[in-house]
Amino acid sequence: MKRINSDQITTYNSISEFLLSLGKLEVQENDFSISSLDCYLSDEPMKSNPFRTNFFNFLMIVDGAGSYTIDNVLFKLMPASFYFTTPGHLKSFIIEKPWKGFILSFTEKFIKEYYLGNLFKEFPFLVAETTPPIYLNKDMEADVSKRLDTLLEHYQTESKFKYQMITNILIAFLYKVKEMLFEAPRLEGQQFGYSMLVVRFRKYLDDHFRDVISGKVTEIFNGNQIASALAVSADHLGSEVKKETGRTLTKWITDRTIMEAQCLLKNSSLSISEIAYKLTFSDPTNFTKYFKKNTGFSPKQYRDQ
Repeated sequence: MKRINSDQITTYNSISEFLLSLGKLEVQENDFSISSLDCYLSDEPMKSNPFRTNFFNFLMIVDGAGSYTIDNVLFKLMPASFYFTTPGHLKSFIIEKPWKGFILSFTEKFIKEYYLGNLFKEFPFLVAETTPPIYLNKDMEADVSKRLDTLLEHYQTESKFKYQMITNILIAFLYKVKEMLFEAPRLEGQQFGYSMLVVRFRKYLDDHFRDVISGKVTEIFNGNQIASALAVSADHLGSEVKKETGRTLTKWITDRTIMEAQCLLKNSSLSISEIAYKLTFSDPTNFTKYFKKNTGFSPKQYRDQ
């Protein structure tokens, strides 16, 4: 059985990094990707080592067999299996019989560029849940496959409004997932997903940055301030967040700050100085240094891409 990855736990920060680990050298978007599983994964038995990703993955297994493990809980996969994973969780997979179907991947940054709603409030499973696979009947399998095929069709075309259209279709797809989760039978006696503390942290971070962008607060909180707001010690919060997501409190805050900056640079007419002040930097020069340190580009270079 073919084995991928090294013996250490790797965190993939982009879809391209993950594809490269699979030996896929073709260029893919870093923030959104949808592919047919027929040409995505191996056509021979495969076993991965544990790894993490910092993006969302949705898989529709139309045919094939295997399993995946997430946070040490094993789930079997068979034809008509649908499952998804959220950023930060420790996971691995085994392919026993080649999978056919679809794999959809996207980042929080991508969907928030064109969706103005409250993402995690509307779709709380994107924050809180690691869900067992849903085994679909024939009609549901056809419905989900058709929606993913439509996303793939739009992804493979060129249009001035390509990503706006993809996002609208993606939002409709997430509502369908939400509907399926309401209807799926609950597994008794098992808890899946992040601990309540990490869920509270994720939701607090999302609300906090919404307040930053709207001007309701005048500073981006550090880990100590967030821990205080959640009424826990910073050491305990930091330890739990790192253990469950693979990222430190500082990394979560930095990544979110950069994501908000990138969205404003690409999707607003605000000047770089105005963006710096909106993100509570007292000096635009400091914002430029911070942005370049964490992305490799100056804000102007990123905007001009």
